[in-house]
Amino acid sequence: MSNFFNYYGEYEDNIYEFNSGLNVIVADNGAGKTKLFSAFCWVLKDEVINSDATGDKNISVDNYKAYMISDKAKNETLTNNEVKCGVRINFSEDHYEYEIEKYFWAKRINDSSPTNPENWFCHSIETKISKKDLILLCNPPYFRTGIQASFQI
Repeated sequence: MSNFFNYYGEYEDNIYEFNSGLNVIVADNGAGKTKLFSAFCWVLKDEVINSDATGDKNISVDNYKAYMISDKAKNETLTNNEVKCGVRINFSEDHYEYEIEKYFWAKRINDSSPTNPENWFCHSIETKISKKDLILLCNPPYFRTGIQASFQI
């Protein structure tokens, strides 16, 4: 996650690895368990969870993007500069590795309170999906004869 709710920083700063099967997440109140689940909901269902809401807690992202940005990232972003808010999920199945990323850029548009959502212009959400064949990465095909090649992995 990158500046997604309370997960401040780049993707590399917020890596969580899950094992095959059941994974249980245990943490204190306010530690980000619901926000972590919300990251999966956003990537898979285009919804986030507002744990502060009463009634229906599932919210469409379109009108909620400015709330999704980490407050720390908002405070560090200068007027007329942008910050990226996103979620990237990597997983593998059989010999394939998949990566799904959803993100948007937000621009701070004035000097007043950085945590006020009205002080941000949020761009459209981008989605990237990639699939790698792990067997082909280790055993690339040769389509022409007489070519010598060596690979180091």
